Amino acid sequence: MIVTDYFTEFDFLEKNSSEWKDTNKIFSEAVKNGDNDTQFKCVLRICYGIVKQKLLKSKVVFSDQEAYELALDATMVIIERYRRRGAPDKLTSYCYLPVIGVLYDRKKIFADKINYWTDEDFNKYYNETEEIIYEEEFEK
Repeated sequence: MIVTDYFTEFDFLEKNSSEWKDTNKIFSEAVKNGDNDTQFKCVLRICYGIVKQKLLKSKVVFSDQEAYELALDATMVIIERYRRRGAPDKLTSYCYLPVIGVLYDRKKIFADKINYWTDEDFNKYYNETEEIIYEEEFEK
């Protein structure tokens, strides 16, 4: 059985990719030429790098797939934003705050925690009618 890496088709995401080394320049040329595919790849590459950098600094255990999904969320925000406002001069600076927003979005963090709740966790805080009950009531 041959196991392939999920990111083999995404060579532009590799940190040391010589073809994509000057992403800001590639992005500027893509904007001039109206090349939406290359613009998307440039934004995703920058976002992916920032996401991995932030997650590594925070010492959070994560997979490349999770980092990719977070970067993709930020990429969608950024592309929608610059379509309305115009292309940025420096892509890295333009991507930084939306990536931080995606990483530390309280609603998303809460939703992720809910997905990992077990039935026992759920029953600890809710009764059968899904009304919130307090721990003190539950301990009686």
